[in-house]
Amino acid sequence: MNINKKKLVDVFGKTSKWMEVSKKHCIIESGVNITSAVEILGKDKVIAAALSSMTLEFDLPNGIPLRYSAETLCRCAHENLYRVIDWRLVYLRGLSVAEQMVDPVFRDLFYEIEWLEKEKQIGLDVGSSWTDQVFPAGYYLINCAGLFKNCSWFKQEEIISKISNQVRCPEAILSEFLLTSLAVNNKNICCGENYYWSCSESNQSRSLFSDVDERNCLKIFNNKLKIYHAWSDMDKLGVETILLHEFDF
Repeated sequence: MNINKKKLVDVFGKTSKWMEVSKKHCIIESGVNITSAVEILGKDKVIAAALSSMTLEFDLPNGIPLRYSAETLCRCAHENLYRVIDWRLVYLRGLSVAEQMVDPVFRDLFYEIEWLEKEKQIGLDVGSSWTDQVFPAGYYLINCAGLFKNCSWFKQEEIISKISNQVRCPEAILSEFLLTSLAVNNKNICCGENYYWSCSESNQSRSLFSDVDERNCLKIFNNKLKIYHAWSDMDKLGVETILLHEFDF
């Protein structure tokens, strides 16, 4: 991997000692490992696989890839200097929401799981459900600062489409991220108790109302994860979104 050194200077400047240290770790030719990632982002911004494995009691796989470049991590660290941005790197097992619901640790961290059970059942009846979506295990870079408050889901989509290499966080990734953070840190690392719109339309909305679009949204409430739905075409609901950085390779 070749890093454009001029770009790094443009991003970080030459005055800050912290930035000089970050640049040192960015200018490498063979990628970046979790140790370098921690040094770039800061220990409090990373949940490493080893820590997650001890807390959630699962066996670590061999050869965990970190699919972000050092340059991307350095840019995110620089953006973290601003209060409206909060990039974090976390190891996720890639569990579907249905799998999270029966996980020995996660299952007790869900709030009002009955609604999710109904979503899952309706999905089984129609042959597909967002609750069954899975993603590759590995490290995910997530901006846990809620963005685009008081915009409709569709307006948020319009804004997100103009941002390079970032997408709305899917339900399975966002829920596992929030649950992992709760289990490891014993606290909600996202700001406040806001709802965060995710990607999919509610199964119940889809089956009952042909002319209403209600998208799933998630929040931490009383240190538990609540998943519900909200009208996606309405502004001023106060529902934000969480962004996921796409892989570099």
